[in-house]
This record gives sequence, C-alpha cells and structure tokens, in this order.
Amino acid sequence: MTPLIIIVCYLGLLLALGIISSRSFRGTSKDYFVASHSIGPFLLLMSVFGTTMTAFALVGSTGKAFERGIGVYGLMASISGLVHAAVFFLIGIRLWVYGKKYGFVTQIQFFRARFDSQRIGYVLFPILAMLVVPYLLIGIIGAGKTVLPVTAGA
Repeated sequence: MTPLIIIVCYLGLLLALGIISSRSFRGTSKDYFVASHSIGPFLLLMSVFGTTMTAFALVGSTGKAFERGIGVYGLMASISGLVHAAVFFLIGIRLWVYGKKYGFVTQIQFFRARFDSQRIGYVLFPILAMLVVPYLLIGIIGAGKTVLPVTAGA
C-alpha cells in the first residue's frame, strides 16, 4: 500500500505544479517549448542535465554498475558533468542569447535563419524526428520497468 501512496502523492505534486505554472503562462508555443525565454542560464543548465537523467541513464547505469562495479556512477557523473558543462558554455549560452533575441523556439528556426534557407528545415525535420523516437521509447520502457515492481505488476 505504501508504494501506491507514494505514486499518488508524486502524481498529485505534479498536477499541483502544472496547475500553478499554467497560471503564469499565456498558452503560446513559446511558453510551452522555451518558457517564454524567461529562464536564466543556471536553470537552463539544470534542465538540460535533468533531461539526460532519464531511464536511459538511470536504468542503464544500474545494469552497467552490476556488470562493472560502482565506479560506473562516478564515470557517468564526471562525463555528464564535463560534457554538459562544455557544450552548455561553449554552444548553449550563445544559442540561448540568439533564441531570446530573435524569438527562435526550435533548432530548425535557428538553422533556417542562420543559413538563410528554408530547405535546411525540410532536411533537418525528419532527422530530428527520427532521433527523438528512440529517446522517447527508452523513457516509456524505463518508466514501465521502474513502476512495475513498485506496483507489484498491478
């Protein structure tokens, strides 16, 4: 019964957070995708880091740690920390500034403006869509594998 209470409390917290945050936004696509360009660099970095701490990292790292030992977690943390920080500070902040200045919401908008070409959007869209599908599926599978033992298969 305790796992069910924890899941219900977690879902209730998410619902409350969603209701509170929905009151502060206007309902535009910029609100949904880039928080109206209102978040700063630190929150953006934490958001990017949190995006990678999904089932791909958490469930996969457990299996790798079982196979290789606890050092896997240190390796994951150091690689994630170094790679995220480097990409964020070398590329991310500049893109954030451009996005805020010119109102970009998606990567495709940035590349279309940067190369002054509509065609690049037609090339990038299927590539980006194909790259996000495995990431989403891994998240769904990982969520199922994580919730299954907590709910005892119910």
